[in-house]
Amino acid sequence: MRHSISHLKEHGPRALKSRGLALLRKPKTEGNVVILHNGRSGSTLLGQMLDQHPGIFWDGETYEKQLHKRQAKSTLGFEDMWGLIDDRAALAELRTRMRRRAGGRIFGTELQDYHPQMMGTEIEPYLDKMQRLGFTKFVYLQRNYLRKIVSAATATKTGSFHVKAGRRSSATRIRLNPRRLYIGHRHTTLLDVMRQYRAFHRRTISALGRDQVLELSYEKDIENDPGVAASKVFNHIDVEPIEPEVTLSKTTSKDLSNVVENFDEILEVVEQSEFSDQIAPFVQPG
Repeated sequence: MRHSISHLKEHGPRALKSRGLALLRKPKTEGNVVILHNGRSGSTLLGQMLDQHPGIFWDGETYEKQLHKRQAKSTLGFEDMWGLIDDRAALAELRTRMRRRAGGRIFGTELQDYHPQMMGTEIEPYLDKMQRLGFTKFVYLQRNYLRKIVSAATATKTGSFHVKAGRRSSATRIRLNPRRLYIGHRHTTLLDVMRQYRAFHRRTISALGRDQVLELSYEKDIENDPGVAASKVFNHIDVEPIEPEVTLSKTTSKDLSNVVENFDEILEVVEQSEFSDQIAPFVQPG
C-alpha cells in the first residue's frame, strides 16, 4: 500500500493502474529508453509528453530522485553526497522501479552529465550496465550552454524550476560569477562546466555510436514546438505516435541580456575560450 500511495503522488491518476499492471507483467528486457542531457534542456517537458503514451512509463531523473530522498533524510548538503549513492545502488534502484512501475511498457529514465561522477564511475561503463538492463534506445538532448546555465541559475535563485503551460514565469535578474558557479550539485567555473557538457556529449556518442543515438536540440526541436521532439522520439523507439499535451511553459527569457546583469562580462569570458560558438546567438553580425 505504501508503494501504491507514493506512486500515485508521483505520477497522478495513471499510477494505480500502472501499479496493477506491474504486478501482472514483467519489465521489458530491451527497448527501454534513456535521455541524456545537461539539465534545463526541456527534458522534463519531453518526458511528460512521452509519459502520455499508453506504451511508455516515464520515470524522469531516477538517480536525482534517489539523491533528494537521501538528502531529505540527512543533514548533508548535496555537495557532500558525491559518492554516497554509487552506481551499484543506482542500478539496483532502476531495476526496482522498472519491476514495480513499468507494467510491461517501455521504461524511460534520464541521466545528467554529472550523475556518473556522483556515482563514482564514468559514463562508458555505466552505459554498458544500463544496456544490460534493457536500455537499448538512447536520446541525447542538447541546449545552448549559456542558456542552460542561465536557466539553472535563475531556477536556483527563485526556487521555481518549472512553469505550467499557459502561465508566465516571473521576471528575475541574476548576476553570474564566471569563476564560481553552483551547478550540478557542486561549485565550479563557467568554462569548466562547459567542458563537462562537451566531454559528456562526445564520450556518450563515442561509447554508443552516432547511429544509435537520436540527437535533439532544445532550440530546434522543443522551443517552438515540443511536439517535434516527441514525434522524433516516438519514431526512434518504434511506437505508434500520439499528439501529447504540452504541459509546461518556458521559464527564462531568450534574451539573456535582460536576465544576466553582467552579460557582457560573461560573453567576453566565453568568447576568449574554446566555446566561442556558444555566444553566436547573442552577438550581432559584423
